[in-house]
Formats: sequence, structure tokens, C-alpha cells
Amino acid sequence: MTQTTTPFPLVIVAFALALVVSACGSTSQSTRATPDEALEPVAKDVELTQASSDCESGDALGCTLAGAFFLDGVEIPRDDARAVELLARSCAGDNGLGCALLASMYVTGRGVEADEARAHTLYEKACSLRAPLGCFALATMHYHGRVVDRSAAEAARYFSMGCDLGEARACRQLGRLHESGEGLEQNPAHAAALYLRGCLSGDQHACADLRTSFNIEQGRKSDDARLVEILIKSCDDGFATGCVMHGVLLEGGQGVARNRVEASRQYKRGCDLGDVFGCTLLGHLHESGQGTARDTRRAATLYDDACKSGHAQGCSNLGNMYLGGQGVARDVQRAVELYTGACEAGQGRACFNLALLFERGHAGGIDKDEARAALLYRVACESGFASGCNSLAYFYDEGIGVQKDDARAAELYRRACEMSHAKGCFNRAICHELGQIGQVDPIEAIRYYDKSCALDYPVACHNLGNRLLEHGDGAMTNVQAVDAFEKACRAGHGMACSRLGDLLLDGARFPKSPLRAVRALSTGCDGGDAASCLKLGETLQTGDGLPVDIARARGAFEKACRAGLAPACVQLRRLGELDS
Repeated sequence: MTQTTTPFPLVIVAFALALVVSACGSTSQSTRATPDEALEPVAKDVELTQASSDCESGDALGCTLAGAFFLDGVEIPRDDARAVELLARSCAGDNGLGCALLASMYVTGRGVEADEARAHTLYEKACSLRAPLGCFALATMHYHGRVVDRSAAEAARYFSMGCDLGEARACRQLGRLHESGEGLEQNPAHAAALYLRGCLSGDQHACADLRTSFNIEQGRKSDDARLVEILIKSCDDGFATGCVMHGVLLEGGQGVARNRVEASRQYKRGCDLGDVFGCTLLGHLHESGQGTARDTRRAATLYDDACKSGHAQGCSNLGNMYLGGQGVARDVQRAVELYTGACEAGQGRACFNLALLFERGHAGGIDKDEARAALLYRVACESGFASGCNSLAYFYDEGIGVQKDDARAAELYRRACEMSHAKGCFNRAICHELGQIGQVDPIEAIRYYDKSCALDYPVACHNLGNRLLEHGDGAMTNVQAVDAFEKACRAGHGMACSRLGDLLLDGARFPKSPLRAVRALSTGCDGGDAASCLKLGETLQTGDGLPVDIARARGAFEKACRAGLAPACVQLRRLGELDS
């Protein structure tokens, strides 16, 4: 599913809507987790300077970002008049988000004389520019009769536009109108489909509406099965979102056996009925060849159709196609245009991809610009894209494109972790180990390693095992440590296999189990860990409660010796002497 669709920046957007309605070493592996491939005033000024420079160069998005900094007023002095000036330039340059933020200032009279009629006009422009926030705000004004005659039907029309553009809250509000029959025909099944769409896009209130109105809790097998029945009815009634949401459950295997072939059919039904989200999801299946024949040209066409209808994720996915030359001729500049448009609409992944291009530079005509990359990572982070927070934290950690700031890095790692980003949790743990947030705190480090391990990051599981042994206090802790090492070993972390083998052979802190130890060491050795190979060879050579196996021991010693472990080479020579 998509990332949360709330547009950048969260602080500003929440304000606008209210007006309407390493890382931070140790004996474990303590190098920070690198960013995904895919604040003091001075530090903030670096980002503000970049945004202001972009604005002066005629970049409307730069004007929006610079205006948002002054409107925010969290880390630099608030300046409403300057914010109005910059956002007005942004809106004049046809940046939809800039128009929407400027409209919010006219609603409250911040920096300008309050003028709801002017705000309505600006929201109309924002919505026409396919800014989700503009459509959502415009719908709310029509629903409450602000400036215009109250009209639930007009509100429904704009909520529908906002939902199509990826605004989760607009989907929820449209669902409530379908449920109540206000402004359109009452249809609870359609409401459920819209609540599910909002819920899966990150709107917790939409999840609550599913629970309250339908007694459906996402993730419960019986509830998901009942939801499938409701969505089938909605789709059969010709409601596009019902078809698309049924496809989502089919693709994910929620409440029904996973069936990507049938999911592709449901996405096509929804797409043909006009749901651009369904077109984007169908495009992804064609791109990956899951549930349908792999056809990158068809995928690019579907993304293009969705993008032209204002669906930011479709634009972002199409940008990927142009960047990689899949289904379309390779065109880096076109990819940048698509990423930029999707980023402006609040698509965090698009902002992140754009940041990657500026961080590294690209032979397709993109100069390396780390300050601009930092700014875009910030936008991705504020849009709810966890990898953006982790990458921005890494920049603050290393002083790349911004002034080095350990405290700011640690806070951003925490935010990434809260969004279930494994590397963010891992890096936050290292911050606690190094005392970059105050005193060294091994207990907090363990807590964050545990979170990262639960998110299947094997290095974190290895570090968790070591920290539990160092700071734990009993048999239960030892069991947890073994479990952590075992999980890391199964995921291919050789050092964890070696450590696990030690514990299972020693028998001091955990019941001795030579058979489990040999299995763990074999896994590590097969994965190329020389220490595991050496210990495996020693165990097989002596038996240690198991049958002696000199042939396997020799093979293990050979691997370790080739990897440069001198003791393994010594053992090989001894075995040769015994053979002679």
C-alpha cells in the first residue's frame, strides 16, 4: 500500500485544516545503518537558504517551502508577512500547495486581513492544480456553508476529487456522506470501501469509522472476510473504489486467499470505472509481472493515465519508469518533472527519489546538490515517508548538506522508528549507546534494537543478543538472546551464527546443544563467515557429543583458511599430518 498521503509539512497542514474545520560503537556491530536506496536555528537556516534560493530562481515549490518555514515558526522566528509574500509567489507560479497554505492565512487573518471569499478562490485554484489539501478544504467550506451556500452535494464532489488525489481524510468524509445519505444516495457498502481506503492510507479516524459503523477491525480474519463481502457488493453496484479495495485485499491475502490474478481483474474494473488509484495499482502488477503478464509499456501507460488525472503515486511510479527506461525511453529530466509534481502533491516517496538524485548527482543532467537533497528529505519525512526521516537524520549525523547536529539526528531516527523503519530504530539504538542524547543508556538501546529486530533487521538482532547477554539478569534474558542470535543467523548474519554456536556449545548461560550449534555454524559458514567455519571444523573434529566427521571438518577449515584465519590453516596441516 501507499505511504501516508498527508501533504508536507505536517505542522502547517494540521494548522491549515484546523482553520477550515549513524548514527548516533560498542563490541557489537555499531556502524550506523546506511540510508535506504531506495534543530538549531543555524541548521534550519541551511534548509531555508536553499528553499529561498530556489524561490529566487523561479522555482514555485521553493517558494512554498520557504513560506512554510516562516509560517511554521518552530525553529526560526515566525514571520507571517514574509510567509504571505512567499506563498503568494508560489501560488502565482501555479503551485497548488502554496495556494492552499496561502488560503489558510486568509481564513484566519495571519499576515493579511481575514477574507474567506479570497480563501475560497485560492482553494479553488489549489484544487484545480490538483492539490489534495485544496480540494479537501474547499469541500469543507461547501459542507459548512462558508462563503458559499451550504451544499452537501458540492462537498461530496470535492471530497471525491480529494480522495482521488490521494487525500485519505477526503475519502473518510466522502464515506460518511455515503453512510448518511447526505448529498448523495445512501449506501453503507460504498462508505465501507471509502473508510478502508482512508484507513490503509494512514487515516486512523477512517479505521475508527470502520470499527464504529461496521464493527470491523482490520487484521481480524473474520472481520476481513466480512469486509470482502461488503466490497464485492459495492463493486457489483458499480462503485469503483469498492472494486479497487477488494483488489487490495486479494493482493494482500486479507480475509481471502491471496490471488493476484483476481486482484488485477478487480483493479482493472475499478480503473475502467474511473478510479485512478486502481489504474496505478494495476500498473504496478503489470510492471512486476504479478497476477498478469509483465508489460512495462502497459504499466507506463496506466501510470501516465493516473498521473494526468492527478494521482501523485501514478506520477511518482511513472518517474521511476522514465529514470530506468522501462516501458518508455529513458529521460532523466522527465523523471525529475514527474517526481517534483508528485512531491508537491505530498507523495513522500517521490520527494525521497528526487532527493536521492540530488544527493548523488546523475549523468542525465542532475548536478550533485547535498543541501537541496537535505531539503527534499525533510519534505519526504514531513510527508510521512519514513526513509526520508532516516536519510535526513543521516545527513545531520554526518553534517552532509546541513550543519552536523547529533540531537536533531537522534530525534529524526526516533521519528523513522515510530513509522516502523527498521534502520531508524537501529540507528536510534546506537545513539543511546554512544550517549548522543545525554548519558549512555544501554536499556534504551536494547529497547530500540528489539524494535529493529522485530522489523527483521538482522544486524539489530545480533546487537540485541549481545546487549541482552551484557545487561540481562537471568535465564529468561539468556533465552531471549539466543532467540535474537538465531533470528539474525537465519537471515544470513554470519557473526550471529558464530555467537550462537558459542552459546550452544558452552552450556554456561544456555543448555548445551551441540546439534543446534553445528546447524548454526553450518549456516554461518555457508554464508561466508570465517569464524563460523573455524568453530564448525573444531566441533566436527572433536565430536563434542556428536559423531566425529573429519571430512566435513576439513572442508570447514579450508574455507576458514582461505578467508585468512591462521588457526584454521594450522588445523588443516595437523589433519594432513594425521592422514599421512
